[in-house]
Amino acid sequence: MLVEIAVTLLITCFSSCFYLLVCRHKVAKELKKKSGIATRIKWTPWVESIGEEWHETRFEVFYTDPEGNRHTAICKIRLFSEVYWREKE
Repeated sequence: MLVEIAVTLLITCFSSCFYLLVCRHKVAKELKKKSGIATRIKWTPWVESIGEEWHETRFEVFYTDPEGNRHTAICKIRLFSEVYWREKE
């Protein structure tokens, strides 16, 4: 029984980490399409406001545009959906 619990926890952790890596890659690919260069993509698991959806994966993205200006944006991803961007104030 202990082995079954350990295997279940391992599979759950692996699938969660794999999902975050896939989402992070999706964000980087979308940013590359917009000609931006990502300097840092940070997962932000905490809800920013009351109206946020619980099933969205959020990343804080630090990037530079083609002119060299630095930007910070929050992007949201839903499973099997596109990336939603919002510039951070």
